[in-house]
Amino acid sequence: MQQPTNLHDLIADAVASTGLFLWGIQQVSGDLKVYVESDAGLSIDMCQAASRQIDSVLYAAGLSDQYSRLEVSSPGLNRILFKPEHYQKYIGQVIKVKLLLPVDGVTNFRGTLSKVTQSTIELDTDHDMVMLNFDNIARTQLIHTF
Repeated sequence: MQQPTNLHDLIADAVASTGLFLWGIQQVSGDLKVYVESDAGLSIDMCQAASRQIDSVLYAAGLSDQYSRLEVSSPGLNRILFKPEHYQKYIGQVIKVKLLLPVDGVTNFRGTLSKVTQSTIELDTDHDMVMLNFDNIARTQLIHTF
């Protein structure tokens, strides 16, 4: 078995050992936020088990002192989209995108996700169709509507 070489792999392995899968990771102001999912639904007990396993693995790797707090939760309804596979799952849904660099003077977009390729997404805004490169996306969040 190959040893994990980065934080993402280390946490993904720890989460998988609890029967869950890793949705994504955020490092914010010294906090480590880990989003986990399960095809069968998610309970608080499942998140607690994943948190204990992640904490143990981080400690064993000498990384636990790098974070002031570990938070493990579901990505929720208004989830952040981290990977191209996440975008594929939500074609036809409304998303909010924040860019690293402006496109036509704009850094924040909201619209319906209409197409996903390996390197871009296409967004149908109120004004027109916009193509955005994954390399320029700082954050994307699903906007759940009822």
